[in-house]
Amino acid sequence: MQDSLVFPLTFGTSLGEVDPVEIIRISPADATPIKGVDDDKTLGPALKGEKLGAFGGFLDRRWRLHDMLKGRLNAADRLITAVLPDMDQETMDLREALIKEAQEAIAVDWEDQFKRIIEEEEAKHDQIRARQEPQ
Repeated sequence: MQDSLVFPLTFGTSLGEVDPVEIIRISPADATPIKGVDDDKTLGPALKGEKLGAFGGFLDRRWRLHDMLKGRLNAADRLITAVLPDMDQETMDLREALIKEAQEAIAVDWEDQFKRIIEEEEAKHDQIRARQEPQ
């Protein structure tokens, strides 16, 4: 139903929301730590771009690419958890297996993407350098 029709009828009543909307936050703060990656807390912030007043990603390509990968891994975790939120053991086992499978697929695919990103950035840098050279 359209809100413009329903709202005047329900305003001030105890009916509440007719169609509740669930809000799902996708944040590294909510993601399950990745075994073998997030185990060592001595590595500093989970996102490298948090360094230097949150400008680290602009200054170091490796930090930027690290954060892009972490974002994809964390998003897989959060999206699968949103689809399978139940806490019974069977659902938790399935969710954990699907998260692991998705993150492994992302990591495998990332290597090819990483190479393409580096090649694209190098080509852009070469174009910039060519424009700056005296002719």
